[in-house]
Amino acid sequence: MSTTQNEELFAAELRALADLEQPALDLDPAVALRVGRVRRRRLVAARCVGALAVLAGLGVGVAQLGATGPSQRLQRGEPRLPVGLPAVSGLHGLEPLVLHRHDDLAAVLRAHGHLDA
Repeated sequence: MSTTQNEELFAAELRALADLEQPALDLDPAVALRVGRVRRRRLVAARCVGALAVLAGLGVGVAQLGATGPSQRLQRGEPRLPVGLPAVSGLHGLEPLVLHRHDDLAAVLRAHGHLDA
C-alpha cells in the first residue's frame, strides 16, 4: 500500500468516528419557520416601541418650547443678554457700556469715543 492510500483510509476512519460522536440534526422546517417569524415580530415591535418613545420625547420638548410666552422668547430687535464691561481705570464719570451678543466691541468703543480710529 502506498502512503496516499494509508492517509485516505486514516482520514475516512476519522470521519466515521466524528460522525458517530455528533448527533444527527433533526430540524423541523415548520418549527424553524415559526420561530423565525416570532423573532422578527418581536424585533419589529421593539423597534416600534423605541421609535414611539423618541417621538414622544420630541413631542414633549416641542410642547415645552411652545408653552413659553412671547415675553420669554427672544424677539428680533430686542436686546440680547447684556454683558457688562469691566471697570476701566481713567474713565471716571463715563456711563458704563452695555454690550449685546450681536454687537462688535470695537465698533461700540469707536462710537462712544473710547477707541481711536
